[in-house]
Amino acid sequence: RVSSDGDGEEFDKKKGIVGKLINRAARAFRPLRASSDGEGEGPSSSSSKKKKVVVIGNGMVGQRFMENLINLDPDSKCQLATFCEEPRAAYNRVKLTSYFESLDPSSLSMTSEFDDDGTTAWYDDNGVE
Repeated sequence: RVSSDGDGEEFDKKKGIVGKLINRAARAFRPLRASSDGEGEGPSSSSSKKKKVVVIGNGMVGQRFMENLINLDPDSKCQLATFCEEPRAAYNRVKLTSYFESLDPSSLSMTSEFDDDGTTAWYDDNGVE
C-alpha cells in the first residue's frame, strides 16, 4: 500500500519511514544527465566525486539504513559516515536481557564481533567512517 506522509511524498507503508528515506537516498545517487555542452547538471556533477552521507545515531535503524544504502549503491558513489554517543557500534537492543546470560557484548552486535575499540570489521569492509 502506498500512502502520503503529509509532505506530499508517497511511500510504501510496509517499509515505513525507513523505506521512504532509502528511496530518497537512492534517487539522490541516480546519474545526472549531461547537458548539451557535455557538462553535467548541478553543483556536484563530477562522476568521480562521491556524495557524503552522514548517519546520525548508529542504532538498529541507522545500521539497516546503511546496509540498504550500500546495497543500492554498487558503484560506491557515496561515502558513508556515522556517529553516536554509544561506546559501541550498532547492537541489537531487543536482545539486551539475553546479554546477561553470556555477558558477551558481541552477542548483541548487528554485524560481527566487536573490536577492542567498540567497532566491528563491517565498518572497514564497507568503507564507513
